[in-house]
Amino acid sequence: MKNLILAGLAGCAVLVAPVVQAQDTTVQTPADGSQPIEGVAALVNDEVISFTDVRNRARMILLGFGAQITEELVQQAEQEAIESLIEEKLKFQEFQELTEGDTIEDDEIERDIARLAQRNGLTVDAFLSNFQQAGINPDTIRNQLRADIAWAAIVRGRFAQQVRVSELRVDSMLERLESSQNEEQYRIGEIFLYAPDASSQTVALERAETLKRQIEQGAPFDQVAQQFSAAPSASAGGELGWLTRADIRPEVMTAVEDATPPVLLPPIASENGVYLIALLGKREPVTGDEVSLNLRQAISQADDAMDKLTQLRADVTACSGLQAAANSIGDVNIVDMGEIDPEQLTDPFKSAVEDLETGESTEVMDLGASKMMLFVCSRSTGGSQLPSRDELRDRLFDTEISMLADRYLRDVRREATIDIR
Repeated sequence: MKNLILAGLAGCAVLVAPVVQAQDTTVQTPADGSQPIEGVAALVNDEVISFTDVRNRARMILLGFGAQITEELVQQAEQEAIESLIEEKLKFQEFQELTEGDTIEDDEIERDIARLAQRNGLTVDAFLSNFQQAGINPDTIRNQLRADIAWAAIVRGRFAQQVRVSELRVDSMLERLESSQNEEQYRIGEIFLYAPDASSQTVALERAETLKRQIEQGAPFDQVAQQFSAAPSASAGGELGWLTRADIRPEVMTAVEDATPPVLLPPIASENGVYLIALLGKREPVTGDEVSLNLRQAISQADDAMDKLTQLRADVTACSGLQAAANSIGDVNIVDMGEIDPEQLTDPFKSAVEDLETGESTEVMDLGASKMMLFVCSRSTGGSQLPSRDELRDRLFDTEISMLADRYLRDVRREATIDIR
């Protein structure tokens, strides 16, 4: 069971192209022969979101899922698609209002696409081709980037000068991190479904159960978090890193303290929502001779997974080239597991990595439906390395900006006229 959960939490490199069915997709053809008008899914301040928009976004949400796509998950993806499209409309409308009709230049969007492609080890053409092969109009990603760039510009303009991170706050966080090394720590990933009242919490619990089943069937936890979580950690795939008891909500702590990692816990009802928690690791207080490994996992569910991973192992001698090599081979997913204490790994993983040096990898392991191996990106002795003061300052600044931006967007939404059909 642990092996199955590990594979589910790490993700599977199966790209799917589900045919997402939307409601009432009647296309009306104008008498003058111009472009057909798709049915209206929602209106945001009188601007249309069409069912075509919803289908494209839902397909994009489900694109990286390695699990079998169920009707239940499709419905959740469609709901998430409508919500994200509404927010994008609001963000760009607010940008245009504040800038008196300004827009985002196409070359700025294309630069972001190029960066995304490079991050995935692909050319721009290959990156966009993945969307087209899944039946997704590439303008879907362009529209999302346009709204994100516009919103980032607004947030910087409104709040960047307001946020000040004092040296006292940096000192306080550094002291807390130093003292945390003397406490047991838990490495946690989270998916948070916002539900402010009893009726919505019932729905959120059902949604969380659906997502849990998909992850256990192979859907990558980080991609599910990116697409469905309402927490700020969504952009990092739900990753919260290593936390102490004081950093964890009491109801979540109750669930994780007796659990054995890696494990995906049942949904946890909390204030304003529901959590789906992945307990990825536990570690005892740091000691001077403690060994720490920075690991990456390569996993595949392809029919020839053993051959693909064997080829990857032969081709790569450093983690820096791992993602590009995996993309070149195809059907191999790379997951950054971060800093791991080997003592916290379950067998056979512990015995497989404990004698490896930087740049080395395990043999290919058979997990049943998946094949997997681990790469050691770095190996250190003496416990966790604390972040620098500059890193802590940036982290505090980003957290404060994120909170202000979320509050701002909620205010914009309250003042908007939104009609979901």
